[in-house]
Amino acid sequence: MTNKEGFIQLPWGSLWYKTVGSSDLPPLLIVHGGPGYPSDYLWNLEALSDKHQVVFFDQIGCGRSSHTRDPKFCTIEYFVQELVAVIEKLNLKNIDLFGHSWGAMLAVEYLLTQPSEIKRAIFASPCLSLKRWKETTDRYLAELPNNYGILIREYEENGKGEVREYKIARTLYYKTYECRMQQEPSLIKAAKHGFNREVYLRMWGPNEYTVSGNLAEYDRSERLKELTLPTLFTGGRFDGASPEDVAFYQAQIAGSKLQIFEKSSHLPHLEEPGQYLECLKIFLNN
Repeated sequence: MTNKEGFIQLPWGSLWYKTVGSSDLPPLLIVHGGPGYPSDYLWNLEALSDKHQVVFFDQIGCGRSSHTRDPKFCTIEYFVQELVAVIEKLNLKNIDLFGHSWGAMLAVEYLLTQPSEIKRAIFASPCLSLKRWKETTDRYLAELPNNYGILIREYEENGKGEVREYKIARTLYYKTYECRMQQEPSLIKAAKHGFNREVYLRMWGPNEYTVSGNLAEYDRSERLKELTLPTLFTGGRFDGASPEDVAFYQAQIAGSKLQIFEKSSHLPHLEEPGQYLECLKIFLNN
């Protein structure tokens, strides 16, 4: 197995990358979520390197890459340029592209430029319409017990309510719809160390259920029909990207496939790793 780690020097900073394995098969390029969270939480996808070269990178602003406070680097247009640079600088060809959460948004945005080097795509727990995401999170909040959803909204909107109760309600939301594992995985802890909250706030908002950043109006659901490459959608039964929303996106791309993991929320690759990796292997090796 061939592993390599280094930095791509861009005019605006250093971008960290890691490749695992080598193969004549298409490389698998991993685009992490966030925005502002590094790639660590996806590193168990290294298991796919038995047949594919797996390529990870940390987007500028988080993890091992250069951090910045400049708002011009907090736009989806910038991150598309960054993705182009990664592909060109690493000389990647015939790529399988994997995007998780915000990474799926970025992958779709890039694919709509019709690049010839992408052969297949995996959209994992994608948020491709913020209108749908907001409707889903409102429903999830309403379904929390003990009026926790009302408490969360009241606290978010005007600071009213007990801080302790708010923290309990917020933790329950994340334990239900973000990661259902009893013990926080070490890969999540590692990603938190490289988290850039300023990027997250500027582009997304203060938390998963309050979208107030510059992505708040993002919606590419009507353009998904323009994509014609083989595509797999994955998600969890209790995902912030709800099964209904992911199925809607999948229905827009002719011939695409869908797999929902019944015991998972937003991180099925960690919550049901065996089944998840097997699903990806079947898609990638056919």
